[in-house]
Amino acid sequence: KILNKTKLIDNGPDDLENLSTGFEESINELADRSVPLGVDVGFPRFQKDSGQIRNGTVAGIFARAKAGKSQLATFMVHNVAIARQEHLRLPTLILDTELQAMDQQMRLCGMMTGIPYEIIESGAWKSNKEQVKLMTEAFKKVKAAPLYYKNIAGRSITHVIPIIRKFVHKICGGPQVGNKTPRCLIVYDYIKLMNAKDIAHAKEYEMLNFLLSQLHDTAIDLNVPIVAFGQLNREAFKVDSEQAVAGTDRINWNLDSVSILRRKKPEEVEADGSQRGNYMFKCLLSRRGAGHEEGDWINLHFAKNCGQFKEDKRQSEVSEAIQQIDGVR
Repeated sequence: KILNKTKLIDNGPDDLENLSTGFEESINELADRSVPLGVDVGFPRFQKDSGQIRNGTVAGIFARAKAGKSQLATFMVHNVAIARQEHLRLPTLILDTELQAMDQQMRLCGMMTGIPYEIIESGAWKSNKEQVKLMTEAFKKVKAAPLYYKNIAGRSITHVIPIIRKFVHKICGGPQVGNKTPRCLIVYDYIKLMNAKDIAHAKEYEMLNFLLSQLHDTAIDLNVPIVAFGQLNREAFKVDSEQAVAGTDRINWNLDSVSILRRKKPEEVEADGSQRGNYMFKCLLSRRGAGHEEGDWINLHFAKNCGQFKEDKRQSEVSEAIQQIDGVR
């Protein structure tokens, strides 16, 4: 028995790594790199504060129902797969639990043109020469976009993981090796239980934990970046806290960053001024970024009728600028 156990130790399936191996080279590689660590999704302050949308990580963004999280998901995809010059575009996969492909196409039209969804859906744009021109340009732009979509409504995470693997291997050329700039983006919209069978033998929070654990393990195994969206519970009306995330700690454990997207309260808009936007990003937790302290956030402009977002300054930047002006006075 002792001999058999010794053989198991000597012939184990996984070799240990010595962290001193290649230590200096790894640190110098980080210092000498000329490209960013993460995917540029069009929100530089958010990306920095949350630790970047980098390979092998899952970034979580949460909002109340009907508050714009799915539009933000599509807008990020638009920024990566469409808005760039063709040679800089990255393959992007939307894993969608709610919308149909046509809904996403209509939203992308609004984001590319600024034309309200209502006008796009009704076809009224065809009677407006300027809007016809914008739509024609959008049609041309999207033709070469490496933008992929899969509706996963009702599907368990065990069905979704093979879809991700197929995308990475067939579309993206396989997993990247090392700490490199990502060459794809995966968006999961949104975190929830898909099937009543999921909770037949376990509690809901246990199944949510399993879902995120599987998603995070897949991001590490394939060395790809995933942005996962989810719901905020009613606690979000009271306080900006990680406890407002539906599923609480079980979800947060398996995320590399946890951020909230929400509409500003009337008193916040009045205090900040309309020029600072109508929405906010707040990074509550981050393994690699600074996150946001109490009273700080990133101001956002969100045109809900056409899905366009624009990042503004952090609240701390605004406060500092005001203090400097007061100091001069």
